[in-house]
Amino acid sequence: MHRFTWVLVALLLGAGVAGSLHAAAVYNTGVCGGANPPCSSPGLLADNALDNNWEYVTSSSYSSITGLPTLPPLASYSNETPYTVPPLPGLWLAEDGASRWDSPVPAVNGVVGNVTVSPSTGDLWIAESTFTITSAGLNINVVEDDELLAVVVNGMNVLPSECTSNCFVTWDSAVLGAPGKIDLYIQDNANNTPTGFRAEFSPEPATWVLVLTGLGAIPVVRRKWCGARGRATS
Repeated sequence: MHRFTWVLVALLLGAGVAGSLHAAAVYNTGVCGGANPPCSSPGLLADNALDNNWEYVTSSSYSSITGLPTLPPLASYSNETPYTVPPLPGLWLAEDGASRWDSPVPAVNGVVGNVTVSPSTGDLWIAESTFTITSAGLNINVVEDDELLAVVVNGMNVLPSECTSNCFVTWDSAVLGAPGKIDLYIQDNANNTPTGFRAEFSPEPATWVLVLTGLGAIPVVRRKWCGARGRATS
């Protein structure tokens, strides 16, 4: 078999298996595509654009979800599409080109606005993906203001531990099961202050092992091919 064919097979063995774990598209916050319109480079939504890949929702079952802490009252901005906003200067984690911050309210003069809800303290936001995970093998990374209480898929909290400090500058990660939509349970600790979140997806570490296994077959195949060619020409 030709050397190129073997290399192609090795690539497909690694990437193909990994690809089967990620058959469905997922969308970071603030990106084009999916339920959002397409856009040119860098592929991110503009300030104050609606991010239709995510939605703030209500839930009558959150109190019974396995592994959740005691929850505050649900915020009154539920069942609304979030706005894509710039990070709050000096506080929120800077954007990296892979995602943007989402907030219940738009930015004013480039600064995300305050969110006023009732009751006045300890409000809960449930940010839900409008797309559905259909395959396992993904990590979700979340940064938020103020605290991340849970990452829920199919009624199960998959967040190893809730974030309670520096949550707007530190990524929290969870491995997602399948299938289902993703619910991010975010607590805002004070009234009339900004709130928001970012979410990014990446392959679970085990997936990279599969890819590297496939790529690792390339030098072995090449050595065998070179050896056979040498014997044939000697």
